[in-house]
Amino acid sequence: MPAFDHVFVIVMENTSLSDIQGSSNAPYLNGLLQTQAYASNYTTSTHPSLTNYITLTSGSPQGITCDCPMSGTPTSCNALNCNLVLNSCTCPVSGVMHLGNQLDAAQIPWREYGESMLTPCTPGSPTPFAQRHVPFLYYTDIYGTPSLCQDRVRDFDADFATDLGAGMRRFMMISPNVCNDMHGDPSCPSTPEIQQGDTWLSMNAQAILMSKGMQAGGRDVLFIVWDEQTNDLTPAPMPLFIAGPLVKPGMTSAAYGHTSLLATVEDGLGLPRLTTTTGVTPVNDVWK
Repeated sequence: MPAFDHVFVIVMENTSLSDIQGSSNAPYLNGLLQTQAYASNYTTSTHPSLTNYITLTSGSPQGITCDCPMSGTPTSCNALNCNLVLNSCTCPVSGVMHLGNQLDAAQIPWREYGESMLTPCTPGSPTPFAQRHVPFLYYTDIYGTPSLCQDRVRDFDADFATDLGAGMRRFMMISPNVCNDMHGDPSCPSTPEIQQGDTWLSMNAQAILMSKGMQAGGRDVLFIVWDEQTNDLTPAPMPLFIAGPLVKPGMTSAAYGHTSLLATVEDGLGLPRLTTTTGVTPVNDVWK
C-alpha cells in the first residue's frame, strides 16, 4: 500500500456497475473507466443505506437494520420497529470505535460533507439532504459533542471548495444529496438519476482530480463508491473507482467490499486497524 497524503471518498447511491458501463447517461464515469482504476467485484450483503454507511466507517453495521433516524423517539432498534415499513426507533451508535476516532487519535484533520445540510451538524435539514447518508451524525461521541460535530460534519456547498483549496483536511468524505447521488427523489429534477449523478461528478470529482495533490508526483487518492446495488434483492457488483497519480489504470476483479475500502484508508493513512477490519484484505492491486 502506498502512503496517502489526502484521501477523498465520495459515496453515491443504489447503482450497479452494469448500470454505468456503456451507459450514454454516464459519459464522465465511462471516461474514468478508461483512465483510472476500478473494481468489477465490489459487493455488499447488507441493506439498506445506513447499514452500509456505518459499515464503511466502522467496519460493521453495528446492529442497524433500517434507515432509522438519528434522533427522535428514544427507542432502541429491533426487527419489529426497524424494518422497510416501520422506523419507530433511533439509531445512535455509542461505544463503537470508528474511523473518526482513529483520525482524531492520529491528529489527522478530517471532515465529512453533507450536500444540502445547510447548517453544520444538522440532521434535521430538509430534502434533498438525507441524514441517513451522513454516518458521522450517528456516532454519539461525534454528535453528542456539539463543538466537535460542528467542526467535523459540514455543509458541502458552503465549505468543501474552501477546504479543498486549503489542503488542511487529509480525510474528506462527501455525501451528495439525493438528487445528485443517483438515488433520486420525487422532489428532484426529471433528469435520469444516473445522468444527474454523472454530471455532478463531472464537476465535483473533477475539481478534486485537478487539485495539486492529484498531479504527477502527488500522493492524493479519490475513491468514488456506491452504498449498494440497484436492487437490494439482486446481488450485483457496485462501482468502485480509484483515481489519482498513485493509481495504475485498469480493472481489478478481486472480491472487495466496504470493509476492504475502510482497511485501505486505514493502511494508506498509517492508522492502526479497527478490530472489525483486522485481517481484511485492502484494495492492494491497483497501485503503481
